[in-house]
Amino acid sequence: MTIPVTKAKASVSTVLTRACYQGQLIVIKKGAHLTAVILGYEDFQRLADLEARYESALLAKSFKDDRFFTLDDVTTRVGL
Repeated sequence: MTIPVTKAKASVSTVLTRACYQGQLIVIKKGAHLTAVILGYEDFQRLADLEARYESALLAKSFKDDRFFTLDDVTTRVGL
């Protein structure tokens, strides 16, 4: 769901309820630009865990292949 920042500000409680208890991902738009995402803490934690697992897998692969990734390699691989 995408909503303008003005609507998000006017209905913070509703936005948080949708994100936290209904599992919705709320994208905030300011003018024509998508600027932020609101998601429940459990969803955030799952994403953080997935990121940590992915980074661990990359590190394990680099040790196995006797190849180390630079910070630039890792950020390129994860799209940062």
